[in-house]
Amino acid sequence: MEIYGKITLNWKKLVIHIEISAGLKLLELGILLSLALNSDIRSRKIRNRVVLPFIGIGAATNLLFLGCRGLLDSFMGAGLPVLLLFSLFTLKMLGAGDIKLFAAVGSVLGWKMAAAVMVCTFMSGGMIAALLILKRGNARQRARYLYVYLRSCILSQSLLPYTSKLDSSGDESFSFAWAVVLGTCLAFFFNKCYRQGDWI
Repeated sequence: MEIYGKITLNWKKLVIHIEISAGLKLLELGILLSLALNSDIRSRKIRNRVVLPFIGIGAATNLLFLGCRGLLDSFMGAGLPVLLLFSLFTLKMLGAGDIKLFAAVGSVLGWKMAAAVMVCTFMSGGMIAALLILKRGNARQRARYLYVYLRSCILSQSLLPYTSKLDSSGDESFSFAWAVVLGTCLAFFFNKCYRQGDWI
């Protein structure tokens, strides 16, 4: 009976420990995404002072609750977006601030959720872009621009920077932080559906 009581007590402590860890990470993530979205909407840039502190905060949180394993997961989560998305940055398809935002999210949530967030973000970004094209009615213009870009790459036999133009209405592309926010929500939705807990 005494052994059962100790097991029950330890189990309750573990549950509380996990709940505190999850709650703290969600709080950090919410603040990070809110600040990044505000920065992107206001200045069309995600400032270093917004995202870089959260890379350290995420690492500290994971170290506190999960020890060295958590710290390693945090470092991998921060490094994965840089490794996978750097080529898009060199082609000017993705901004440095966007990659740093992914890195900060990965530092808080770990590499598995970082990968899920990136996949869901590009899905969300594609849907937002499609809706904007339908709204602006410039599908032919965007398709022609893509054709010219691909043709230039083939003729030059190299990958050229992809610089997006203003459309005929003068509107610029949407703030990518919106896609990151929606992608993060989608990643958590799928994570819950498949009953995973890799981010805790």
